[in-house]
Amino acid sequence: MTALVKEIEKASDIETFLRLDREFHLLSYAGVQEGMLSEFVERIWNTTQHYRRAFAKINNFANSEVTHMEHKLILDGILRGDSPQAEQALEAHIRRTRVTLSEHKELFR
Repeated sequence: MTALVKEIEKASDIETFLRLDREFHLLSYAGVQEGMLSEFVERIWNTTQHYRRAFAKINNFANSEVTHMEHKLILDGILRGDSPQAEQALEAHIRRTRVTLSEHKELFR
């Protein structure tokens, strides 16, 4: 996953970024023993792809140091086996995305 985070940082186009970002997030749930949770996450991910693409565009995906730092914090929690830290970092990552998208209501029309 460490190599994947580095690849995300180097992504030079939105399609590569979105593909790698998806891989990172789905992989971050791979250790979850509850199969239904993984299926639910993947279903939600697929349903909300349009909004992630819009977010990546308005957030200037290639230069988003905040996004990269959030990924590193999530990864750090996973690698250290610190589930609460990984969860907290993921919640902050999702919250920031949601707040940014809410400032662009035109995307939901």
